[in-house]
Amino acid sequence: MQNHSKPIIFRSSHQPRFFEIDPYGHLSMVHYAAYFVEHRFQGMSQHCGLNAQVLADLEVAIYCSNLKIDFKRPVFADTEFTIESHVASYSGSSAIVSCSMYDKNGRLLASCQMDVVCIDHQRGKPKRWPDIVIRRFFDDPVAERSGHVGNEGVAYSA
Repeated sequence: MQNHSKPIIFRSSHQPRFFEIDPYGHLSMVHYAAYFVEHRFQGMSQHCGLNAQVLADLEVAIYCSNLKIDFKRPVFADTEFTIESHVASYSGSSAIVSCSMYDKNGRLLASCQMDVVCIDHQRGKPKRWPDIVIRRFFDDPVAERSGHVGNEGVAYSA
């Protein structure tokens, strides 16, 4: 079956704050993770309607089970950067989110892969992504259950 799903690409712009800079003048490693995670949760609220209250009312919880960051170039105090991310694939209770951080000239500063899991609130165990939740991450009306999401025809979200 051909996959026609179009993941919504979240985009956000940032500039490091003074307290996030390490003694070498770079963005401290811990803050890369914070920016990537905050970017996803802001995007979920702004573009998918999954704000804090909606998330609290769901029968499932969304957790990041693993975060892998590849550092490509340093982010200095005056560096403006953009983060883009989308759901790259999903299957069962797991999803992989692909994130990229770019400077204003489009150079890759860092990339990140988030392994995200859907957990049943009552049982505390992994649960298959409910269609009503997973569909919110795609621009087309019905997200395919096959899992892999291609980059063709991606719907961008401001």
